[in-house]
Amino acid sequence: MKEKYLKVLVIFAALFLIWGCTGKPGSSGGSGDFASGGAAASGEAGSLGEAGTPEEEEPDVPIPNTWKVVYSSNHSCALAMDNSVWCWGMGSSGQMGRGNVQDSNMPRHVKKGNDFAVISVGQWHTCGIKTDGTLWCWGQNDLEWRQLGTSDGCLFTAPCQVGADNNWAQVDSSQRFNCALKKDKTMWCWGANEYGQLGDGSTVNRPTPAPGFPGNDWLEVRVAGGFTCAMRQDGSIWCSGDNLFGQLGDGTTTERHTPVQAGRDTDWNMFGLGAPFVLATKDDNTLWVWGACPDWWAGGHETCGPTPHRYTRFSNFHFVAGSAGKHTCLIMTDGSLACLGKNEHGQLGDGTFNESLVLKPVEPGSKWKFVSAGEACTCGIKDDDTLWCWGRNQYGAVGDGTNEDRNVPTKIITGIIPPK
Repeated sequence: MKEKYLKVLVIFAALFLIWGCTGKPGSSGGSGDFASGGAAASGEAGSLGEAGTPEEEEPDVPIPNTWKVVYSSNHSCALAMDNSVWCWGMGSSGQMGRGNVQDSNMPRHVKKGNDFAVISVGQWHTCGIKTDGTLWCWGQNDLEWRQLGTSDGCLFTAPCQVGADNNWAQVDSSQRFNCALKKDKTMWCWGANEYGQLGDGSTVNRPTPAPGFPGNDWLEVRVAGGFTCAMRQDGSIWCSGDNLFGQLGDGTTTERHTPVQAGRDTDWNMFGLGAPFVLATKDDNTLWVWGACPDWWAGGHETCGPTPHRYTRFSNFHFVAGSAGKHTCLIMTDGSLACLGKNEHGQLGDGTFNESLVLKPVEPGSKWKFVSAGEACTCGIKDDDTLWCWGRNQYGAVGDGTNEDRNVPTKIITGIIPPK
């Protein structure tokens, strides 16, 4: 079990990612306005908080060269080896954490963005946990959902502390809600709850962290769309919320307001959420899916449904990234990376823009330790700790200083101080 626990700690990926590297916020995701004293979408630095006092600009520092983890949505954020947080891509809701609502095509240092141990990227907001165990969020904070977990007048275009607790261990973010684990392995959730995705037996939205799935044996939690899944210490996976496509894995399509077990197995070691499905690997390195069939899964003549089904072609999967149904990427046990699915923006990283229903190697010969798949872009970290992105780059989510789509892994800009 210790080995399984260590694996889980390494794969905060997410992967879920419901809408990655996509367009500006529209009707499906709110207006992009800020609640209770947040900044208006002015695009100017030094936005005012509730009290009307501008926050001071932090001095710019060079972009680091080595990285721990990276997550992509319509913006990307990464945690550097020095525990600093950097974001790039769309900034229209303050999700970049820079005190403004500007986009950026290269990494920018998040305000108060030092001493972080964990980060999580939602569609239009970001959360993280500092090394002292405190929880922080920034970006969109809709009046109805309160996905930042705070309404104290903090300037939401920069990190705001969520409550006063200092025993947080993991957090995962979706468009409208978040769930997090404390060091005592209890689960806490906040934000939208219309499908019962917070797992507390209700459909009441929670503006601040409240108890989620019952119990104190949770190892990992993932959120996406209107559902949540979490892994227990015994290796079982439990889910709650929207179940229209069987994404909870309990053999039904019945909405659940409390967690139900996905299948009966207890040998899962990692998982990622899509829209709306779950990808998971077992201790034997096989890959399984439940929920709505992703395009690439069904097109490859594999089966899926409201219970876990195995991907039959390979069995040497070490790391799986969740996705939005357009594509996914997987790291094999030998460290190689492969992707499959849609590829209109080059998100498969194989040098083409052609979709593939079979796994396509990404930069053969390279070794990878982390990957995150958005809707139309991908970011990964090689075994030398360098950070690379590819795919859709309309708002700069590839982080290479341009807005051009990339169909091969492109190293993000490092070692320079980003211009104002």
